[in-house]
This record gives sequence, structure tokens and C-alpha cells, in this order.
Amino acid sequence: MSATQVRNLDDSIHRTNEWLRDLQEKLGADDRGAAYIALRGVLKALRDRLPTDDAAHLGAQLPIPIRGVYYDQYRPSDQPNVVREPEIFLSMIGDGFGDANNLGFGPEEAARAVFELLNEKIDTNEAQKARHILNDELKAFWPKAA
Repeated sequence: MSATQVRNLDDSIHRTNEWLRDLQEKLGADDRGAAYIALRGVLKALRDRLPTDDAAHLGAQLPIPIRGVYYDQYRPSDQPNVVREPEIFLSMIGDGFGDANNLGFGPEEAARAVFELLNEKIDTNEAQKARHILNDELKAFWPKAA
């Protein structure tokens, strides 16, 4: 029996678990909770860095549960937050970790792993469009798609 008995939701929950499992593996994290914290922190920092239309295009690529996390507390009228300095961007990611301690990785490792995951899981053109918006210093965290 399915979890929700709604096929689209069950499929999306399954995809979300795949994303978290793959990210957990990339990070060498002990549990999926740590992968979730990394994903949430990086996606929100990226979202706030993108112009509203581009943030929406990226959000449309995410499984429904991850999309909800992505849009949580989003204020489109405040975007984009033009962050160019890697230290500030990584600080934004770290702020997204909240009170989590001892994750076994830091904001930079999280950024690299999540961006690699996006390259694998979303439309290549959408991933590269979001990457292209970043300045060169921030692009360094996001590998080009293969």
C-alpha cells in the first residue's frame, strides 16, 4: 500500500528519498537528516541569490516536498540578494543549518554536493542557467554538467 494513496505524491516522496540518499552518500553523512539540512541550507541560499523568475524555474524542477522547503519563508520582493563574496554565500548556507552541530561537513562541502546533485537530478539547461547567473567566485562551487 502506498504512503498517501495519491500516486503523484507517493512518486514525489520516493524521488525526495532518492535525492536525500544520493546527497547523504556524496556528503559521507551519517544520516538523511544531515543531508536534508545541507539541501535546505544550500537551496535557500541559492534561491535568494537568483532573480525571481529563475528561482521559480529552478523550484519547478524539484520534487514536491523539496519544493516546499525551497519556498519556505521566500520573499520574492527581496530578491535577488546580490551576493558576490564566497564567504558571505557560505555564511548564508551555514545560517541555513540552524542549530545543527557536528554534521561532518561544512557549508562549502554542502554547496559542492548539492550543486553536483542538481546537475544530476534536474534538467541540464535549468541547472546551467542557474549556475550561469552566479559570478565566477560562486560558480567555482558548482561544477559544469557533464
